[in-house]
Amino acid sequence: MNKWRQALLLTCCLCLVLGAGLVLADSMKIKDIIERNTKIRGQELTVVGEISAITHRETMGLYVVDLNKSNSENADSAKGSSETSIYLVSDETASIYVLSTKHYEEKDKAEFTACVLMDSRDKVGNDQVLLYDRHISAKQGLTSPSYSKFMLEDLLKRADLGKTWVLLIDVGVEGNHEN
Repeated sequence: MNKWRQALLLTCCLCLVLGAGLVLADSMKIKDIIERNTKIRGQELTVVGEISAITHRETMGLYVVDLNKSNSENADSAKGSSETSIYLVSDETASIYVLSTKHYEEKDKAEFTACVLMDSRDKVGNDQVLLYDRHISAKQGLTSPSYSKFMLEDLLKRADLGKTWVLLIDVGVEGNHEN
């Protein structure tokens, strides 16, 4: 019986330690995470695909914008497609915009390029935004029907850029596609 108690106590201690580590990681500021990933600095990202979904999450709730379901239905039927999730996050307001792109056959792809910046005072064209590539965005996992590329550009223009906004790009792979 003593061995079982020791095993149970050890298991509980491990759970507490791991849980504390997860809470610490979740409470870390986005900008701190960016600073630790120096490999992405100054890098250019080319996002290929069509924006097919957007979800806006705030601390008090979840809001879904549904614009064009036909594009989403077409995306669902695409064979061998991969998905890119794009997250626009604010440290100050805890607001999160979650966008998804579906990758199509070569002839159907839309493409835009963004520069990975390390400071919200830096600029992408006329827009101030931080970009962060691929690391922590998967934990959100939110999707909704259909959004378009020009709406993403409009979202970036209208965002409250006086705050610290971070654009996170997370590329998911299906089939034979490479990251």
